[in-house]
Amino acid sequence: MSSESPESFAPSAPAGIPEAPLALRLAPLSRARLVVAVAAQVSYAIVCVVGIVIVNNQASLANRILQGDTISADQANASDSSVGAITLVLIAAFVFLLVALALWERNLKRALGKDRVRALSRRSGLRYVWLIWGLLWAVGSVASAGSPTDPQAIVSADHRTMFLLGARAVLLLVISALTVLTMKGAQQELDRIPAPQPFAPLSY
Repeated sequence: MSSESPESFAPSAPAGIPEAPLALRLAPLSRARLVVAVAAQVSYAIVCVVGIVIVNNQASLANRILQGDTISADQANASDSSVGAITLVLIAAFVFLLVALALWERNLKRALGKDRVRALSRRSGLRYVWLIWGLLWAVGSVASAGSPTDPQAIVSADHRTMFLLGARAVLLLVISALTVLTMKGAQQELDRIPAPQPFAPLSY
C-alpha cells in the first residue's frame, strides 16, 4: 500500500493564483458619510439648545401667572406657536439623524462586516451611549405626550423637558466625538486587512 497521506491527493491552487486572504476589503470607508452623520448629531444638539430657550420662555410665562401677573393673549399664543414649531423641527432633525446614521453604519458594515463594526462600537463605548440617549428620548417622548393646563403643572413639565433636552444635547456631543473615534478605529482595522490582489497570469 502507498505510504502517501490523504492530504497529498488534495488539489492545490493553480500556479500563479495567490491564496485567498482570510478577510478582504469589502468596500471603502466614506468620509462624506461620516461628515453627514456628525453634522446630523450636532444639528440635533443645537435644536435641543434652542428648544431649551423656547421652553424656558414658556415656563417663565407660567411662573408669572403663578405670581399673580397677567399675560396677554398674544404672549400666550406666541409661546404656544414657538413650542409647536420647535417640536416640528426636533422631529425633522431626528429623521435626518436616523437617515444619516443608517447610511454611515451601512458603509461601515460594507467595509468591515457587521461583527467588526459591533466590536468597534462596544470598544469605543458608542453603542452604550446610544442606548442611554435612546432611553432619554423615549422618556422625553412619553413625558411630553400630555398637555397640562394648570400653570404649576406646566412649570414642572417644562423643567423636566429642559432637563431631558439638555441631556440629549450633551450626549449627542459625546456621541459625535465617539463617532469620529469609531471611524478612526474602522480605518485602522481596514488598513490591517489585505487589499485583494489581481490574479497573476497563468504560466505554462
